[in-house]
Amino acid sequence: MALVPLDASAPTRLEALAHLWRILLGQSSGTPPGDISLSRRERLAMALRAVDGRQASATRREIAEVIFGPDAVPDGVAFDDHHLRSRTSRLIRDGLAMIAGGYRKLLKP
Repeated sequence: MALVPLDASAPTRLEALAHLWRILLGQSSGTPPGDISLSRRERLAMALRAVDGRQASATRREIAEVIFGPDAVPDGVAFDDHHLRSRTSRLIRDGLAMIAGGYRKLLKP
């Protein structure tokens, strides 16, 4: 027996329950609920790496060099207006949001 609360997450829970049921019957389980694309997984991993760097007191430039490679990051003040500085800032912001509970959104379609 399975009890599924009928709330806003009910469709996701029912999909996960159907997935489990197929596995228990020995059938092909199909795509796991909340399956995340490769590009999305890579971005999530970069966001967590960016937060790790930030928590280790690394600068945005140092974080960008680790994530995107030192050759991609311009020297000096050119980094201040470079798109990788903005991208690094967004990765840090999104990683912090994920750590603060936003990871739960990964389970929703």
